[in-house]
Amino acid sequence: MVDIKCGECLDDIPGVDDDAQGFLCLNCDRDYDLWLCTSCESVTQVWPAGEAACQWCLSRIRLRGFSHGQRATAAEWRDELEERGLLHAGREDVLVGGFRLLGGSGINVETGAICSVLTLPDALDVRAEVGGIGIATIPYEEITALDIAGSATTRDGGFIGGGFGFGGAAEGMLVASMLNSLTRKTSIDTGLAIQTARGELLLNHARITPQELRRRLSPLFTRVNAARKTTTGGRAADDPVSQLERLAELHKKGLLSAEEFEAARRREVQRLTGDSP
Repeated sequence: MVDIKCGECLDDIPGVDDDAQGFLCLNCDRDYDLWLCTSCESVTQVWPAGEAACQWCLSRIRLRGFSHGQRATAAEWRDELEERGLLHAGREDVLVGGFRLLGGSGINVETGAICSVLTLPDALDVRAEVGGIGIATIPYEEITALDIAGSATTRDGGFIGGGFGFGGAAEGMLVASMLNSLTRKTSIDTGLAIQTARGELLLNHARITPQELRRRLSPLFTRVNAARKTTTGGRAADDPVSQLERLAELHKKGLLSAEEFEAARRREVQRLTGDSP
């Protein structure tokens, strides 16, 4: 028997048979199946309701009853959670998979990879899942800026009334309206920028709107703000004076090289004096 967690709400699920291929989460009120994702090779939980996706990389797992992958066990699920640091996570922690890393600097995650973003109790974990390698575990006190931006644009098929059917103009307009509703598509382009004193990550999501991503990552913003207040003694974390003090402390601890410290210090001095770069 193993004690595991629900990967959706992080509720504890005690006493599950090692070889069980699923479990019931009373908090989510869902009966989950366990699968091995063939794309990222991670164990993932799937709500067996038609189409579903791997929670780490969002690759398709099931579609209309046809399986894409192989079943996993509760013992393998527990090993997956332990390796990712989730066994000690709480309900405030959140996981969002399916990001693509567009670029960045100073952090060891490969550009172009599909990544997951996980809020652990004391740090943010950004992990390459498909198409690259690398894991960045960023303590909240090291995050200097977070930004979510983007848009969700809905377009239809562009059909107009008239045409060459048997009906008149009114019928043609009605048919065009029906065709447009059936072909309507929403294009989502959401960006997440994570900046630290040592570098930054630029991530993109094509399935979650900026508003929804901000809602999901609310614990991340809360923890970063709390870490800023603790580090700066209550002053605004984006205050250039506070940032200079933090940079000096990071340099003193050996977390910033002399070159990194000088480049970051110069940026903050420019902010303080109002000079252009």
